[in-house]
Amino acid sequence: MSIQAVIFDMDGVIIDSEALWRQAQIDALAQWGATASVEELRNPDQRQTPRRYCPHLVPLLPA
Repeated sequence: MSIQAVIFDMDGVIIDSEALWRQAQIDALAQWGATASVEELRNPDQRQTPRRYCPHLVPLLPA
C-alpha cells in the first residue's frame, strides 16, 4: 500500500494544542522548582528572550 495523502496540522487547524503545550511547560518548570504563569510563557514576539519574559527563570538556564 502506498501513501495517498499526508495531513500536516499547523497548530489550531485541526487540534488546538497551545493550552496543552503551555501546561506542559508549566509542569516541566515545576519539576525544577520554578514557577511561571501562562502569561509569562506566552511569547507573541519571537525575538523576546527568557531574560525579558521570564527573568526569574534565567538562573535555570545552562551557561
